[in-house]
Amino acid sequence: MVEAKEPHNEQARLDELKNYLILDTPEEEIYDDIVQLAAQICDVPIALISIIDNCRQWFKSRVGLDVKETDKRIAFCSHAILTDTLMIVEDALEDERFIDNPLVTGPPYIRFYAGFPLKSKNGFNLGTLCVIDTKPKKINEAQQFALRTLAKQVMQNMEVKLMNIELQQHFSQAEKINAELHETLQTKEKMLSIISHDLRSPLSSIVQLTELMRQNASAEWYSIVDEMSKGSRNALALLDNLVDWASNAKPSEEIKFERLNLYTLIHKEVNFMKSQLKRKNIDLDLKISAFTAYGNKDFFRFIIRNLLYNALKFTEDGQIRLWVVDEKEHTKITIIDTGVGTDIDINEHLKLGKKVNSQKGTNGEIGSGLGLSVVHEFVRKMKGEIDFKSKKGTGMEVNIYFPHRKIDR
Repeated sequence: MVEAKEPHNEQARLDELKNYLILDTPEEEIYDDIVQLAAQICDVPIALISIIDNCRQWFKSRVGLDVKETDKRIAFCSHAILTDTLMIVEDALEDERFIDNPLVTGPPYIRFYAGFPLKSKNGFNLGTLCVIDTKPKKINEAQQFALRTLAKQVMQNMEVKLMNIELQQHFSQAEKINAELHETLQTKEKMLSIISHDLRSPLSSIVQLTELMRQNASAEWYSIVDEMSKGSRNALALLDNLVDWASNAKPSEEIKFERLNLYTLIHKEVNFMKSQLKRKNIDLDLKISAFTAYGNKDFFRFIIRNLLYNALKFTEDGQIRLWVVDEKEHTKITIIDTGVGTDIDINEHLKLGKKVNSQKGTNGEIGSGLGLSVVHEFVRKMKGEIDFKSKKGTGMEVNIYFPHRKIDR
């Protein structure tokens, strides 16, 4: 048996592992579902989420194995974390590293192993998602792709949990040191929102990964994966309705304004929603003939993302039109949908500072009701104008006007 060498950055890796607070935590359904799915896709009896500690490999989740941990020295995963690629051992009895390994010569009698590293955002391999069989085996490219994808989802889930911990820590510190947070409940909510914004990137990745899983799920697992996909999309929608509120509390001179590449920013948001458009059978008519405006990039992305999601939320088997054109001193952005529409006078609500009450979408989508209020505020911050036109049963039309050039604030 050949013991794996320690990573060259082992102490830093262990320090990173401690930061995730994952070791010796209880079993969780989201991880159990992943190992079950990995075992089914690769057609093996054993699948594990293995975390490599100082002297042991500990299993966060497992199927087909009774033990909760093993000695690090005999762990196949100790070898797997030394690479950034999928490690495959088709027959352990033909591999000098493992031929006399106790896990090969004794229970669970490993012959086949495939493991993909769980890489942290700082580049440390904390463990693996692995599958095991008691007989020699090969897995095809589709199974290898699925294993890599599921391993990345494991890491994304760990990142989200870490973000939640950091959010709680930052929020506790903010309450103690920022006197402004104690002035009103509204100020406290805005501070929470800017911290919540950091969760969007990993949560977006989870949405994409669960959608990929849903598309490739078997009939047996489809309903479970579909619920995971819907849940992650709803969570992202709720988060989007809160993100960037803290920017409203900043002095105007601290907000960065610049010339915006509208083509790039809009396509990034559209691409993220492609799977949802397809799912709801919505045709997107996208025309961009004006490519620049002046404003804040984060504000603009939030505005487009929220208005597009709103149109998608209330439309099914229809069309969404997104046109961007030059109009004298302004860039005009028009978003029109053929959805359910509303008789609420949105312009009047926003003018009076009232929240537009959230309603469920055509597919049960939910929201916080803050989205349009934030959109209106961000358009105002960018020296733009926005107008809503709608009637129940006729869809919604939104027109936004942004300046071509810098306007003194």
